[in-house]
Amino acid sequence: MKAQLENIVLEMYRAGVWYDDALKKFQSVFIVTVLREHNGNQSRAAAELGMHRNNATPYGSYFGDRPQDGA
Repeated sequence: MKAQLENIVLEMYRAGVWYDDALKKFQSVFIVTVLREHNGNQSRAAAELGMHRNNATPYGSYFGDRPQDGA
């Protein structure tokens, strides 16, 4: 898994993605992936992630769709 993540980081770095943008993108994809695992149930996904449900709510609109670039 570490090698895969390093490859993604290198690809983003070479594409000129800024650190803050990379963090936002990772957070978005991470949360949306867990939401999908819980069939869009924000309470369960948030509990699984150790975060308050309200923090997962903005990502709930992505459930069933791919996260948009820049999200």
